[in-house]
Amino acid sequence: MSWQDFVKTVAKTDFEFPWQPPLMVAQAILESGRGTTDLSYYNNMNGMKYRESIAIPGAEKFKYYTDSEKDHPEHPGWDWFFKFDSYETGIKVWQKFFFRKERDWIPYPNVYARDPEILKDARSFLNYIGPIYCPFFENSHNESYAGYIMNRCFPEAEQLLREVGNSGQLTRTFKVAIMPGHGGGNPGAVNRDLGVQEAEYNWREAEEIKRILEKDGNYQVNICRVQSENVNLGEFQGRVNATHADVCLCLHHNSNARTEAEGWWLFSCKQDSETNKFIQILDKHFRELPLKARGCTYATHPFTGDRSWLKRVWNCINACQMPTILFESCFISNDRDCQWLKNGGYKDVAQKICDGVREYLQSSLETTLYKAVVNAPDFLNVRSGSGTNYPVVGQLNNGTSLEIVEEDPAGWVRISSPIKGWAAKRYTQRLGA
Repeated sequence: MSWQDFVKTVAKTDFEFPWQPPLMVAQAILESGRGTTDLSYYNNMNGMKYRESIAIPGAEKFKYYTDSEKDHPEHPGWDWFFKFDSYETGIKVWQKFFFRKERDWIPYPNVYARDPEILKDARSFLNYIGPIYCPFFENSHNESYAGYIMNRCFPEAEQLLREVGNSGQLTRTFKVAIMPGHGGGNPGAVNRDLGVQEAEYNWREAEEIKRILEKDGNYQVNICRVQSENVNLGEFQGRVNATHADVCLCLHHNSNARTEAEGWWLFSCKQDSETNKFIQILDKHFRELPLKARGCTYATHPFTGDRSWLKRVWNCINACQMPTILFESCFISNDRDCQWLKNGGYKDVAQKICDGVREYLQSSLETTLYKAVVNAPDFLNVRSGSGTNYPVVGQLNNGTSLEIVEEDPAGWVRISSPIKGWAAKRYTQRLGA
C-alpha cells in the first residue's frame, strides 16, 4: 500500500461533510509525512491513538514507541495506537474520532453536539479542535494547528484529490527518466571475487523502479537505453530531455582502490530549489538503508585539487533539464557493501528511490491558476527563472497547452506542464479569457 493508494481510497469514500476528505488528507500529510512514518506502515495515516469507544473490526490496539510520548505520565516513550487492516477501516475510525463520546467524558463537546458553526468548514472545525487535539502545537511550530494545516497542507490535499477525481483513478501522470550507467561492453565497477558487475545492478534497479512506480498507475517511467547499450553521455542526456520528465535518476555504484571505502552517496550539479528539495528528500530515505551514509555532494566547477573527480559526475548529468540526482548506491569494491547488494539490497535501493520520488512529486503538486497555450512568433523559451538571464531549460511549439501556476509582476509566468519553468507571459494566451 502506498500514499497514492491512501489518497485514492479517501477520494472514493463517502463523507458526511464536503470538507472532510481534504482535511483527512491534509492531516495525513502532517501526521504521516505523506505515508513515510512507521505508523503509516500500519495504515494509520492520521496518527490516531487507540480509543475503545470507536474501535471497529479491523481496528486493533498496539503499543507504539514514539518520541512524541517521551513525557507520557504513565508510560514514557510509548502509547496505545490504532493498527488498521486497511485504509478503508482507518477512514471509518477517523470519521468517528472527533465525534466520539467516552464513558465519562466527551473530548470535543461542540463537535459531538454538531454545532453548525463549527461544522460549516474545515477552518472552523480546526479552530475548535486544535487547542484540544494539539494544545502545545504552536509552541514548537510558531503557528496554530489550524493555521498550519490550512496554510501548508490543505491546498496540497485539495490538489491531490482533484488529481484523483471521484473515480479514485489518478489523472495526473508523473514522468520519470532513468539513466542506468554503463551497459553494453562497459561493465562499470567490478568485484571479481563476488562475481558482480556494476552495469547489471544499475539495470536491475532501473527495472525495479519502473515496476514499482508504474504499478501505482500514475507514473510513466522511461529507461533511456536498452540493456545492451553503452550510450555516449551527451546522447544519454539528450534522450532524457526528450522525455520531458519531471525528474531524472542516474543510477551508479561506486568503486575505490581502498576497499574499505563504503556506503551510499548522492550527487547533483544544480542548486536550484527543486533539485535541492529532491536530493534532501532522497537523502532522508537513503538514511534508512543499512549502509554508511555519505550524504549529498554538489558537483560543479571548479574541478581542481581534491574536487577533480567530481567532473565525472558533472559529465553524466549537467545537461539534464529537470531535477536530476546521480546515485552511487554502494561500493562494489567493498565486499560487505557488494554482498548486501547481491543478496537483494538493490531492491531496497530501488524502494527507497521510489519512496523519495513519490514524496517529492506529490509534494510539488501545485494549484493551477489557469490554462493557456503558446502564442509566440516561433517557439517559446522556457527558462529556469523569471528573466532572460536564466538558462533555457526547454522550448515549446506554438499551440502547446500550458498550465500556469504563478504570475510574476515583471511579466513572467511559471508553468508546471508540459515542462516546469518560467516563460514570458506575452507569448502565452490564456484560455477562456
